[in-house]
Amino acid sequence: MRRLFIKDIPLRNYILIGRNGLSEGIRKYYLVNSQEGYRFGGYFDHESNPQLLHRLTEFCKKNEVHEIFYCVDNPSTTQLQQLVSFGLDSLIKVKLISGGTPQNQAIQFDKYDQIPAFDLATLPLDEYRNQIIKRMFDLIFSMIFLVTVFSWLYPLLAVLIKWDSKGPVFFIQLRNGLKNHPFGCYKFRTMSFEQDAEFKQATQNDPRITRVGKFLRKSSFDELPNS
Repeated sequence: MRRLFIKDIPLRNYILIGRNGLSEGIRKYYLVNSQEGYRFGGYFDHESNPQLLHRLTEFCKKNEVHEIFYCVDNPSTTQLQQLVSFGLDSLIKVKLISGGTPQNQAIQFDKYDQIPAFDLATLPLDEYRNQIIKRMFDLIFSMIFLVTVFSWLYPLLAVLIKWDSKGPVFFIQLRNGLKNHPFGCYKFRTMSFEQDAEFKQATQNDPRITRVGKFLRKSSFDELPNS
């Protein structure tokens, strides 16, 4: 049905952690079932590489990745938890390919021929129904927020920030969005401004945090969506 109405099926890129019979089986499955539109991105060795998460992060920044298959016989609980957290933060699905079922996990089950897979990092917005509901909520809530809060709170906070310290009202922070694409998120500035200063993550009791900035951080007003 998709071939009848859609000329080009959107490709989904996947990578395999572990090189063994399980990972080879997954790759073979997608080679045989090319109509599913999956494209292989590479292998990652989970045994000889103690910095797996760092390598994955760097790879996913440079390449568009949609799914990660963790192919191991005896999965490490710590490494698995790190991968799931990374997947949820980056909007990348993480699937465990293993002979045993992970414990204490709210998981979905898939199967690739005779290979069982456990979907660990499921994204609610994968379902079209949830996409429609969220879109409707975004539009309705945004209109209410613009009329009742934005019209007076934003100008007030902008004046306070400019009065407290020199520099722009907003700063841009990179976040990962749909398909792991980075985008610029505008946030209220809470730290002193220095032109061309090297970026450094804020720490507790950071002297660069302004007086108004302390209030914004404590009240979470600096997290209000501006874009």
